[in-house]
Amino acid sequence: MIPDPLLPSPADGDESEAHLVKMLREDWGPDYESYLPLTRELRRLPEPLIQTAEITTLNARLTRHLQPSKTERSRWSGTLREQIAYGITLLRAELRLARYELWVASLLIMAIGVLVTVYTVQAPSVETLPFVYVAPIMAAFGVAFVFNPSADLPFEIMLACPRSVRLILLARLTLVFSFNLVIGLMSSFTLSLVRPELSLLPLITAWLAPMSFLSALAFFLAIFFKEPLIGGIGSMLLWLWQHINIPFFKAPVIIMSLDRPLLWTVTVLLGVAGLWLAGRDERWIRGSQ
Repeated sequence: MIPDPLLPSPADGDESEAHLVKMLREDWGPDYESYLPLTRELRRLPEPLIQTAEITTLNARLTRHLQPSKTERSRWSGTLREQIAYGITLLRAELRLARYELWVASLLIMAIGVLVTVYTVQAPSVETLPFVYVAPIMAAFGVAFVFNPSADLPFEIMLACPRSVRLILLARLTLVFSFNLVIGLMSSFTLSLVRPELSLLPLITAWLAPMSFLSALAFFLAIFFKEPLIGGIGSMLLWLWQHINIPFFKAPVIIMSLDRPLLWTVTVLLGVAGLWLAGRDERWIRGSQ
């Protein structure tokens, strides 16, 4: 009779049995004896044979089902309808993860700015309106907190997504900035109705470019330092520095006096730089460990 190579030989049978008992005792404690007969039978079973041809066939079948063909990709993945549908789906998904407390704070602060502008300013100048002061900084605070590695619950899931972190961040930026933009436009329209001496277009121009610049700066600082508070507070301090009327402590560059094309160019560069830094996954992996 040919001995089964899978079974322990008499020489090492006792050692194998002792090792089996030790493992069962570690796992099950005093109840290990009830599992000992079944475990012995399982160890006597021959190991399953894996055929390379079967693995190759299964892999090919899964590839055909999980990955569309080149014809399908060229036909559907480049269509405008699909891209729009995917963008809407991504925005809806990120809307569920939004920090609504920041949006409520922006709404309240802008409403206070409108009320103060309406009831306290007697001879309004567009650049010195209270609403023009508060609109940019609230948007900057909201943008600074679009990505918070220390408090964002789905942070590790985001890093594991097939879509890049840049795309997810861009969706969040779109939501937060659009929300503040809509509030700003509605507030400006309300002010132009209540205060007829204020023209709508100059009023929008007064806060839109600074709001975009401060938002891009807050986003870049938050990504660069991996801390949203640094982005929000840094933008707020810069904006306050612009309005300090102290001769020896004036800001060397006044944002409101810059040419709008130059200000928009710096805004775009800061936003692109922030997105580029955010897309480097190794930064966030090291920061989360």
